[in-house]
Amino acid sequence: MTPEPRPLPPGADDADSAARRGRRGGAGGRTRLESVGIATLLSDLEERVFGCVDQQEPSDIDGIASRSGLEVSLVSSALLQLELKHLVQQLPGNRYIRYIEVG
Repeated sequence: MTPEPRPLPPGADDADSAARRGRRGGAGGRTRLESVGIATLLSDLEERVFGCVDQQEPSDIDGIASRSGLEVSLVSSALLQLELKHLVQQLPGNRYIRYIEVG
């Protein structure tokens, strides 16, 4: 007997569930930061966290979690993905800042 998959925490999304819902882009799906010419796809979670990271004032994980309304573990995971996509940079003291300006 196969165990039931564990539900994702609120605010989290996985690739399988996004694909099942047919989320390919546009409103309500994965978002492209086209306004700044970035072809990187962001999950809803990554977009939410990215929106809480400032370009000029470094933020710690607790502050980002507070502004986003997400758990620290989700914010930490999203920040790592954003770092790998070169959208945020980790500074000394576990503070984060955007690489680029959006808007």
